[in-house]
Amino acid sequence: LYRGPDQGLALPVGFDAQLVATPRRAGATNPAATVRTWESLNDVATVDARGIVTALRAGTMQIRATLTDGYSEVFSAPTTVAQAGDPARYADPLQFGTPTDRTPDDDFVLTRNGYVASYNRHTNRPNWTVYNLDRDNKGDIPSLRCDCFTFDPELRAAGFTEVTTADYTNSGFSRGHMVVSNDRELGYLDQAQTYYLSNIVPQNGTQNSGPWGDLEEYLLTQLAQGANRELFIFTGPAGVIVSGTDTAKVGGKVAIPTHTWKIAVVLERDRGIGAVRSPGDVVDVIAVLMPNTASANSDWTKSRTTVDAIEAATGYDFLSALPDGVEAALEARREGVAILEMDLS
Repeated sequence: LYRGPDQGLALPVGFDAQLVATPRRAGATNPAATVRTWESLNDVATVDARGIVTALRAGTMQIRATLTDGYSEVFSAPTTVAQAGDPARYADPLQFGTPTDRTPDDDFVLTRNGYVASYNRHTNRPNWTVYNLDRDNKGDIPSLRCDCFTFDPELRAAGFTEVTTADYTNSGFSRGHMVVSNDRELGYLDQAQTYYLSNIVPQNGTQNSGPWGDLEEYLLTQLAQGANRELFIFTGPAGVIVSGTDTAKVGGKVAIPTHTWKIAVVLERDRGIGAVRSPGDVVDVIAVLMPNTASANSDWTKSRTTVDAIEAATGYDFLSALPDGVEAALEARREGVAILEMDLS
């Protein structure tokens, strides 16, 4: 009956989850029946006609699904007030500079506990996100994911076009996190806020679960090199897929990117930008520009490129707070990988 937070994890107040009814009779699915109505039986949560439930207060929500053949069933699940992690454990993610381009009116900046994002009202997706990651602020919510994709309340207050998880249903694209959910587990609220749809882009499922996921796992291995490493991670979409003469969009709202990209600046821990006086003061700069397709190379390292190439693809200037010479050297750095040439139209 339900697809939402993992077993044992309550839905945070203010967040949504998608309910799904599977008609059954004597253990067999009845494909002829569909949901006619959703109904909330108390004031703990609301539910709309699409089966998207929103937690209003801590307690136990009770939701009734009534099928077109008259059969109904009540679903119950806990809700909770999610707590944030200690903000002092996160370094300023923007200390290397706020990414900027020539159209600042498209940058609606959102500041969270643990990351910062820029959202674009025209594409209805993030321009970029940035966060700091080390072994102290990654956190750990064992084996549990919020799975509470929610329209960002700050975007609602600002009058932006509402995007919901239902817009992705049957779209052929997965809901791809830019700030990784598992990287923000210092507090349950921190993790839940990575499920704001302002942090999500339409991502090819094969790319998302394959080379893109492998890249995310590789970056975690950098933390395992010793307690003295940390990362500043920038990530986002690039380009738009065009269908005919129109921009292809999920749910008719969210522009589908041609590529996703990631920049990870790897440093010795607790040094920060103040200790970077030469390119040698940076352990590594990992820059990846990956096609948003099922045919993306299964080896993420084949998509390694330079920060310069990502700047050309996105129009954004990164690492601008570094001394000019250091910035230029780091943005041109690549680990013996040929420059990628790709069509971003």
